Amino acid sequence: NNELDYLNKVVSTTQFSYHPWAMTLTSASLDKPEAQAASSTPARALTEANGILAELSTGRLIDTRTQRLVVRRNSDGEDIININLIQYLLMVKGEYNRQMSDQEYLDRNDNYSLMFFVDDNRNWYIAGGVYINGWRIVPPQDTEL
Repeated sequence: NNELDYLNKVVSTTQFSYHPWAMTLTSASLDKPEAQAASSTPARALTEANGILAELSTGRLIDTRTQRLVVRRNSDGEDIININLIQYLLMVKGEYNRQMSDQEYLDRNDNYSLMFFVDDNRNWYIAGGVYINGWRIVPPQDTEL
């Protein structure tokens, strides 16, 4: 659904969208610290986070193109997540891969796990954390993703 030339470069300017090919309801138990008595050991209350695992496949990710990840709330059509996917994925490139170009890094990785928390109002709960491939991303203060 997009055109690449013989060097695997994008030659089309037509916009397109990918949609999940599988969706699964998920949940995880989370320990939440509670207030403790002065001499007792810390008490922990078990809470649960529910979510949806969405699996999708894309074409080649190009570091010079603006590719966005958009999660839209069905009830009102409002975007609850709308981020630059390339910048987001490159946040975990790290020291080990620093000598690779951004494009080489994107080409070598073929599987990304992205985790977002959504609050009770079905809004992105960024305070809960952003995870890419199991790494928690902590953005600097006063910075937009």
